[in-house]
Amino acid sequence: MRRTLLLLTLIGLAARLLFLAWEPKVELAGDESSWVALAVHGLAELKRPLNPFAKHIIFYPPGYPYFIAVFYRLLGSLDAVKWIQALAGASLVPAVGLLGARTFSARVGLVAAALTAFYPDLVWFSVHFWSETLFMACLLWALERALASDEHQRVAPAVVGGVLCGLAALTRETALPVAPLAALWLAWPFRPSAARARGAAFLLAAVLTVVPWTARNWVVFHAFVPVSTFGPLNLWQGNAGLDRDEIYRQSDAVDGPIAQYRLAWTRAREVIAARQPRWIVEKTVAELPAFFEPWSEALSFQEDGVYGTVSPAARRATRWLLLLPYVAVVLVGVPALALFAWTRPRALLGLFLAFYVAIHIVAYGAHRFHLPLVPIILIWAVALCAREAPAEARRWRWVAAAGLLALVVACVTPGLLAGGPTPH
Repeated sequence: MRRTLLLLTLIGLAARLLFLAWEPKVELAGDESSWVALAVHGLAELKRPLNPFAKHIIFYPPGYPYFIAVFYRLLGSLDAVKWIQALAGASLVPAVGLLGARTFSARVGLVAAALTAFYPDLVWFSVHFWSETLFMACLLWALERALASDEHQRVAPAVVGGVLCGLAALTRETALPVAPLAALWLAWPFRPSAARARGAAFLLAAVLTVVPWTARNWVVFHAFVPVSTFGPLNLWQGNAGLDRDEIYRQSDAVDGPIAQYRLAWTRAREVIAARQPRWIVEKTVAELPAFFEPWSEALSFQEDGVYGTVSPAARRATRWLLLLPYVAVVLVGVPALALFAWTRPRALLGLFLAFYVAIHIVAYGAHRFHLPLVPIILIWAVALCAREAPAEARRWRWVAAAGLLALVVACVTPGLLAGGPTPH
C-alpha cells in the first residue's frame, strides 16, 4: 500500500504542476491579493524580514502569510511559492489514503487517495493563493496522526498530530477546538494511563504550537488574542443580519484592532442573545444550504472575467467538471455516514465532521468552507460504493440514511438551480 500511495502522490503532484503550467496567467483575485500583500509587503520585504512583532499581523491568522513569505524569501518569486503549495496539496493524497485505510480498509484508502489526486477543486486551490490548501494539509494529517497514535498506542504520532493541529489553527482558527476534541478521543475511556498520556501529548503539543503567537499578541497588543481578531467579526457578521460592508463600517469606526476585537465579541453576544430561543433553528436552516452550496471559487473566477472571455460551451463544461464530483460525493457520502458501525477511527472523523458543520452554523456558512470536509466524506462514499457496508444494516440506519439524503438534496438543489453562488 505504501508504494501505491507514493505513486498516487506523485501522480497527484504531477496533476497539480501540469495545471499550474497550463492554467492561463491571471491577475490575483478575491482574497488572493490580501494574502499576497500581507505576506510580501507585510513580512518578506520588511527591514527586518519575517518580524513576528510587526503590528499589522493581527486581523488574519499568521500561518498562511508566513508560509508565503518564508518561501518567497527563500525562492525569490511567487510562482516558486506555488510549486511548494502544489506539493502541500499533493500531500493530501497520502493523508486521505491513510485515513481511509485506518477507517475502513486499504482498498477504500487507495481509491479515496486516487480520487483526491484528481479532485478538480483540490487541484485548483493548490496553485492559488488561498489558505485552504495549507489548512487542509495540516488538519487532515493531524487527524491521521491521531488515528495512528491510537492504533499503534504510541505517543510520538500524537505529538506530531498536535503540532499539525496547532499549525492548522494558526492558519484558520476554526481548527483550535479540534485539539481538545482529538485529545479527549485519544484519552477515552480514561482508564489506561497510556491513553490519557496520548491525549495529553496531543493537546499539549497543539497548545505549545499556538501559545508563542498568543504570547506575541499579548506583548504587542497587551490583550489576550489566541490567534487573530478575525473570528469574532465573522461571528458578528453571521448573526447580525447586516451586510458585510455595514459590519466593517461599524468595526472600522472604532479605533484600534483590540477595541474592534472587543466590539465584535460584544455585538456578537448581543445579537445572538436577542435571537433566542429560535436562534439555532434559524441559523441551521439558513447556513446549511449556504455551507453545502455546490459552487467553486474557480467558477467565480470564470464568472467574474478573471480568465477573460470564455465561450458558453467552455463555461458549461467547466461548471460540470467542478460541480459534478462534489455533488456525487455528498449525495453518496453523507447518507453513507448512517450505514456503518461507529468504530473508534470512524467516531473521530464523525466527531470532526459534526463539529466543523456546527461551527459554521453558529458563525456562517459559505461554499468555500465545506472543502476540508470533502476528503473525509469521500472516504465514506468510496466505502459504500465498495460495498463495505454491512448487508444486515438495521432498518433505522436506512431510515437515517434516507433522511440525510433528503437533507443533502435540499441543500444542494437551490444552488444547482440558481446557476451561481447565493449572496450570503
